[in-house]
Amino acid sequence: MDDTNTRIGSRPHSGHRRQYPLAPQRSAGHLDPTHSIAVCETVRDTLATATASLQHGLHVGEPCIATGTPSFLADLEAALTARGIDVATARERGDLTLRPVSETYLASEPVTAESMAQWVLECSDATDDTPIRVVGRLSETVADALSEDVLVGYEHRLSDVLEQRPVRALCLYDRDAFSESVLRTVLTQHATYRTPRGVCSNFLHSEPPESGSSDTAGSFALEQVIDVLETLGEHAVRSKQLDVLTAFTESIEQPETERRSHLLESVIALVETLFVPTLSAVWLYDQTQGTLEPATSSQPAFDALEEILPAVSAHAWDTYAGENTITRATIPSADVPAAVSDLPLEAVTFVPLGRHGVLLLVFPDYVSLTETDEALLETIQTTIQTVFDTIRYRETVDTQASSLETQQQRVQELEELISLLQRATQKLVEPPSRADIERTICEQLTRTSSIDFAWFGQPDESAGVLSPTHSSGTGENYLEAVTAHETDASLEPAATTLETGEPTIIDETVTEPPFEPWRSHALRRGYRSIASIPVVYSDSTYGVLTMYASSSNTFDERVRQALETIAETVGHAINAREKRQALISGELTVLDLHVADSSLPSICLADHLETGVRFEEVVSQDDGPPQTYFTVRDCDRTAVEAAVKQCYGIDDLSHIVERENGHLFTSTVTPPCLFQYILERGGIPATMNASADRADVTVELPKRVSTRSFISMLRQQFESVTIISQESRERDFHVRDEFKQAFEDELSDRQKEVLRAAYYSGYFETPRTCTGQDIADQLGVSQPTVTENIRTAERKLVTLLFDAN
Repeated sequence: MDDTNTRIGSRPHSGHRRQYPLAPQRSAGHLDPTHSIAVCETVRDTLATATASLQHGLHVGEPCIATGTPSFLADLEAALTARGIDVATARERGDLTLRPVSETYLASEPVTAESMAQWVLECSDATDDTPIRVVGRLSETVADALSEDVLVGYEHRLSDVLEQRPVRALCLYDRDAFSESVLRTVLTQHATYRTPRGVCSNFLHSEPPESGSSDTAGSFALEQVIDVLETLGEHAVRSKQLDVLTAFTESIEQPETERRSHLLESVIALVETLFVPTLSAVWLYDQTQGTLEPATSSQPAFDALEEILPAVSAHAWDTYAGENTITRATIPSADVPAAVSDLPLEAVTFVPLGRHGVLLLVFPDYVSLTETDEALLETIQTTIQTVFDTIRYRETVDTQASSLETQQQRVQELEELISLLQRATQKLVEPPSRADIERTICEQLTRTSSIDFAWFGQPDESAGVLSPTHSSGTGENYLEAVTAHETDASLEPAATTLETGEPTIIDETVTEPPFEPWRSHALRRGYRSIASIPVVYSDSTYGVLTMYASSSNTFDERVRQALETIAETVGHAINAREKRQALISGELTVLDLHVADSSLPSICLADHLETGVRFEEVVSQDDGPPQTYFTVRDCDRTAVEAAVKQCYGIDDLSHIVERENGHLFTSTVTPPCLFQYILERGGIPATMNASADRADVTVELPKRVSTRSFISMLRQQFESVTIISQESRERDFHVRDEFKQAFEDELSDRQKEVLRAAYYSGYFETPRTCTGQDIADQLGVSQPTVTENIRTAERKLVTLLFDAN
């Protein structure tokens, strides 16, 4: 081992010193005397007293020297480590020296009181007037090597040295190593008495007597003297603890303590000051996650100490769920990290904090909590629980107030959206054009208080992009700025929605930089949240409606549902408009298609019956699948009705009439329905004939509908779709006079006469004002003649209406 003087002299400059944990400051007036004594009955008491003094010296920057037997110094090193001191680093820096007593004052020959004091002087000289701290254990080894006169003389001489030099000395006497007379005598030479828990004034301290061996303690029994001194020390500790607790109580009444984090820091600081545990932590219960985990802890000297926490998690749970009493649990040796397995750490104290959590304190095994300490912990426990209850109550009140305010705002926003939906529905009933639909919805959206900008985009299938068609609000060239970054266009929420077919919600535009171009442009204009909703009706996508708001989290689930309803209404309006446009459009694209798919009900039916099925008419229904009229050739009625039961998708079958070319039926067809796909995209199924392997379909499409996208859609739904022919032509129109003339040409004179009489007599009114017999009486014919002529005329009328030929 290096020489003491060399070790102390080589210590680094104090400006670069390591910061060591604070030692207990429990005595009244913060006594830190130059000459203290402790009479210890056990090694445990000796270690506790020595570590308290050394820890304080290291904390204030004093070079510390400890002497004793090699075995004691090994125990002391472990004890200091258990107090959170990195002993290896402290020794390397010269902050701490552990010297066997045989290498100190016992190394001189002969050993005298003066030679012993000279060793202390040499230690002081090596530090250039820097205060040092010397802690020495005087055990049997010292007692055997020294006579009582030398020892008492040394204490007298040491008192003189300490008055001249900046040295603090703590003399740790083993109770069983020395006689009562020696201990009573040396007690009088120390100004203060130190216990494992604190320091107090020594009432026996007096001037040295002329004879070193004189018993100035008089007739006091040693045990009585020590009991009184320890009682005085305990009172000093209690006084300081009460002062600290009072200051803590006052501090948590300050406004900043309403923050949970501030309270946790204050709790850790309190227990560190009062009890100086090796490690302390507060475990809080997370109601959301249902977990009990450390929320804050003291900072140990090395990270391995923190590994103790997982090892005691089960005990923390037991304490949390228990009887709200302070408990002490042994740390399982198998769970103690190898890095701290040789430390004297055997138990952990758990202090339950009600429903909030648990306070955990780890102590060295040579530190015991007295009944008074436990009572103090119970006081702290009650105080912390009360403060936590208060904080939780205030948090609950604040949360409820904030939630109420948020709900009121959300209700207002929803009311605005509902009102918008009602206005939009009224405005979209008979819109002049699709452009009016898109413009109207954008304008209505930006009239609400929560939406600052809205735009409608239509998909450009040829280019695979979304093209803005209408916008409203504070856009300020946002769309032009975003479009300029074509390589990043797919990142814009509207483009994402077009690609996925699902709503895209951005609750918070701000993320970690660098920002995507669209996000950067949105932030520059103050947009903090974005919602992009597909405008869809049935399976047709008509575009994307995108909205921007200046506050975060604007588009919550309820707002999103309302916006989806609005988008659906817009999709329905566009679909209805395009259907009407298709019916009056002059230019048509006529497609002859072969569709092969065994899932088609018409092919299934033809396959079962081994005959053809011709569809005569398809009538679109607003609230369900289309109504179809079809003729089955070369098959009786019962066979058709039986076969329909074997085919999925044909519902509500009804027989209409048997004609020369077969039986006419009506039914609805459930998805996948070829007719519905055609109708929803503005097309008209002109004819369809189904056989066992395919359906031949003629479709009339308005010129504005993309043939490519239409065929692509069908091919996504059915196994095989083949274009047989494609042509463009003008739709045939009949003006009113032409239609009237054509109809009259089909009627006989008798039929015209009967129809005219029926019309003017109110036969076609509801309810009828005359009967067939009344008309017969007017015309002088039989009632069956009237009925036959009316039915024949009606048949000719509907033939002109529905027969394309």
